[in-house]
Amino acid sequence: MDIKTKIGLRIKEIRTEKELTQEAVAFKAEIDRTFMNHVENGKRNVSVDTLEKLVCSGLEMSFKDFLTQIFLMAKRKGDKMKVKEVQLLSSKIEVAIDKIWKVSLFGPDNYKSAVISHYLRTKKEVSKTSN
Repeated sequence: MDIKTKIGLRIKEIRTEKELTQEAVAFKAEIDRTFMNHVENGKRNVSVDTLEKLVCSGLEMSFKDFLTQIFLMAKRKGDKMKVKEVQLLSSKIEVAIDKIWKVSLFGPDNYKSAVISHYLRTKKEVSKTSN
């Protein structure tokens, strides 16, 4: 089972637990209902932006909780490939969210300088811990 199928199944589980229809979730997430159906069935790739809309707006849960649940499901099943896929997806999503946050905080013109200062701070912290 590939990662898009796992994510789709988890979205469907949460949606049914909350007794929501695909239409209701799609409306809240501002996406088409047919696309929602395709995501749940693992037929369509979903961008990080759309996944965030689905989870945060549509299902009204934190992105971190959603990813943690997927990670724990993969870990329980003991499939190392699944765990690696989820870890990779989680890191990509964290980077994207971090970028979105920095752009909204600093504005597009100041984003580059914010990234450079973050890199320099991180580099200093890493060098302190390695000494």
